[in-house]
Amino acid sequence: EEVSVLAGNLLEEFIKRENINLPHEMPIKVHFGERGNSTYIKSACYNGIIDVLKKNNVSVKELSDNIEKQLENLK
Repeated sequence: EEVSVLAGNLLEEFIKRENINLPHEMPIKVHFGERGNSTYIKSACYNGIIDVLKKNNVSVKELSDNIEKQLENLK
């Protein structure tokens, strides 16, 4: 959770400092990891970033290269 909060705060500060106009939609590439891999960034770490984008009226679409996760999402 700490990584998520820090990432969200960093993004929010960056948007303000750089006066960035965000698009209405934004895909986010997330690597969820394959079964047995313990070194990937957990999806919960992205929540702070996603929260900041949604707070700024950005529709977020998570994209994954993990076929197992994509199949889970279809259920």
